[in-house]
Amino acid sequence: MTNVDWIDFEQDDTSMNLSFPSVFADYLSEELSENLKSKFNEIGEIWRFVGFPDSYREQRTLEISQQFIDLADNLVARNRDFRDEGLKYREYKLKEVNKILTDLSLPSFQLSDDVQTLIMQNKILQKKYNELLVVKNERMFKLESLENKLKKIIHLLGEIYQPTKFATDIPSEMELKSLELILRDREKILSDRKMKYESLRPSLIKFINELEYEPENDDEKMLIILKKEEIIFSQSYVNKLMTFLNKLSSSIEASKTHIEKQLEILQQLYNRLDIDHQERDIFLMKLAGTLPRKQQILDAEITKYEILKKNSIEKIIKNVRLEIKVLFEKCRVSRFDGYLMDSQEYTEELLNELETEFNDLKIFYDKYREVFEKFIEFEESMERLIELEKKSTDPNRFNNRGGALLQMERDRKMCSKKLPKLEKEIRTLITLIETEKNIPFNTYGIDIDRYFETNWEQLKDCKTITNVAKNSKTTNTTNSAKKITADVLSNKKDKRIPFSPRSINQLKLNKHDSNDQPLPAKIAKRNLYDDIFKHVDQAEINFQLRVPSNSTMIDVENNLPHMNLHTPLTKAAITLRTREHRRRSKSVDFVRNRAKNRIVLNCNNSNDYSSLSSNVRTMQKRPAFLP
Repeated sequence: MTNVDWIDFEQDDTSMNLSFPSVFADYLSEELSENLKSKFNEIGEIWRFVGFPDSYREQRTLEISQQFIDLADNLVARNRDFRDEGLKYREYKLKEVNKILTDLSLPSFQLSDDVQTLIMQNKILQKKYNELLVVKNERMFKLESLENKLKKIIHLLGEIYQPTKFATDIPSEMELKSLELILRDREKILSDRKMKYESLRPSLIKFINELEYEPENDDEKMLIILKKEEIIFSQSYVNKLMTFLNKLSSSIEASKTHIEKQLEILQQLYNRLDIDHQERDIFLMKLAGTLPRKQQILDAEITKYEILKKNSIEKIIKNVRLEIKVLFEKCRVSRFDGYLMDSQEYTEELLNELETEFNDLKIFYDKYREVFEKFIEFEESMERLIELEKKSTDPNRFNNRGGALLQMERDRKMCSKKLPKLEKEIRTLITLIETEKNIPFNTYGIDIDRYFETNWEQLKDCKTITNVAKNSKTTNTTNSAKKITADVLSNKKDKRIPFSPRSINQLKLNKHDSNDQPLPAKIAKRNLYDDIFKHVDQAEINFQLRVPSNSTMIDVENNLPHMNLHTPLTKAAITLRTREHRRRSKSVDFVRNRAKNRIVLNCNNSNDYSSLSSNVRTMQKRPAFLP
């Protein structure tokens, strides 16, 4: 019973009152009576069906009854045993609790009279005992653990351990916390040193292997061969490790830099000797191993091609010049020694000078690479802005498909903002590089002020041309519109042709016109061929000038001398002509099978007469009408 966990019991004292036994008995009896009645009924049905005799039924009935009585007795016995063991457990736990309290120099514990049930009493005692036991064990375990850890850490740090003393045999919470802080501080120091070692160890092994390094003294040997479990992470060890690693790192960087220079030299030799790319790739694939091994392979390869270089100096010089020209374009070089690029004396001295200039130019490009990249960005934006300025004069730009015109305007604004910003960035970069690298930007004749001045002037010229073109088009369009509008017959109230749309209503108010001739019964409906107006070009005017002064273009063919270019509108005559014999207007496409029309010709006697004041109108045949 002592193994029972009383804390798991969820017993509420308020639910246990004096009436519980009788209530429990009534409830259980009722439940059993209902459940057993159906079971016993089923047993009786089976007995009836089988046909057991009375003696057998009485015997079986007694057995069943005795079984239930025995079961109830067993249940009562088990519950009594549980109660007795609970009482023994209560006495035992109370003694244990008071013993631990005495060891901890605390007052004894007594159960409260308010607690009535045995389960609640045992639960309280078990909780109290567990709490006290945890405190005791925790303190002792923590003390032992802290001391063991502290001893080990102090040893790994290369220091001497000093045992901790306490006021009593069992340390207090404050004493344990103080010891814990000391341990935590030492653990952090050890952890930092281990992490540093673990982070540096792979690099250390890698550097040693890459350099094929051989230790120069015992300290370096110990740093290499000692395993992690054997290392004492003292401060002196960490300092030695860092010093050794920095030494190896510097050697690695120096070797890699040397190899990069060797590769550049070899690549130059490849380019200048026009070595096949397949041969280059084969060599580079074989270039493997440690850094000293790579240096040896590269030295042998460079020596091999240096010999070929001396035997092919003319070819080398030409290839070097080509490489220099490529850098010329990248660096915008405008000032250089022409002798180096034009001399036909292919000597080793010339080659050395060219190589020196090439190296200097390459250094210059490497230093100012970012500036030249921004040059390209600046020029692309400038070209885009100039292109947009030119497109602004294109009348087709108003055919706005998919927001193209809006996008062009956005691009133009973006480029206009971007260019000054780029100029400022370029100038700032140049100043910064000149200060840090001590290499003037105008070493090869690049004038940054002139560069930007030229570009901005180009944009300014483009804008000027664009504005002139816009103004010219606007002026021409306005003047042409005014001229044409002024000469249109419909705008000359006193010179309109009869049957024009607006002259019909005016005929009712015009006395001398209405008195001379009555209005027709019905005005023909205006159609495509009504009121045709065509501005006569210079060739038409020249044709009219060749017509006699006392005749018109049509009347001269019909021998009507009474009409000429100055005949007033009120005296105009009607001429009957067939379409085949009539000179057609260029602006009208007559239908071939159309019925013969009557042609009405009107002339104006004003001094400012031109072909604009004549109008040819076609209509279906009707009675003659004189305006």
